[in-house]
Amino acid sequence: MICFDPSCEAEYIAAPLSTCQAIWLKNLIEEISQVKCETVTLNVDNVSAINLAKNPIAHGRSKHIELRFHYLREQVNNRN
Repeated sequence: MICFDPSCEAEYIAAPLSTCQAIWLKNLIEEISQVKCETVTLNVDNVSAINLAKNPIAHGRSKHIELRFHYLREQVNNRN
């Protein structure tokens, strides 16, 4: 069960934005250096946000989060 609070929502929304930037930078570095980089590691300290990213089931308290913010969930599943 996920305890949903405003800080969870804020971190869950901020994480995909950071993820997009990190993946873009990783791709840029790979292109410039011609060396394959490791998987991008994103550190999130909110347990509820981490559980929400790992769990693909829509919860009643998270239904209002826009679909574009679930990009993080997709990247976790793809191990990017």
